[in-house]
Amino acid sequence: MEQAMDQIKLYNILRNALKMTEQDAGEFISAVGAVTSRELDIKIQALATKDDLRELSLATKDDLRKLSLATKDDLRELSLATKNDILDLNKKIYLIGLVQFIALVTSMLAIVKFMR
Repeated sequence: MEQAMDQIKLYNILRNALKMTEQDAGEFISAVGAVTSRELDIKIQALATKDDLRELSLATKDDLRKLSLATKDDLRELSLATKNDILDLNKKIYLIGLVQFIALVTSMLAIVKFMR
């Protein structure tokens, strides 16, 4: 209703102030209405609807859940790999200590044998 009143006001302004014919004023009002309607349709299509936002929210939550699970799996694998590396390192340290002990005992025996 308000839009129709605005169109009538514009029509009267075009007819009286700009001295347009009835047909020209009517065509101008129709053209302005069509352009305005198309622009409004374009802007409405660009807006996100509640369904669009809900779908985006669900997709985002699903992506975050997948990333969280992947991160937990990666951390678990990293923890296992670190534990295995620590065990291997401990074995190597023990083996090096044993080799050094054997070398020390052997050198002591060689010194004792040499002194006799």
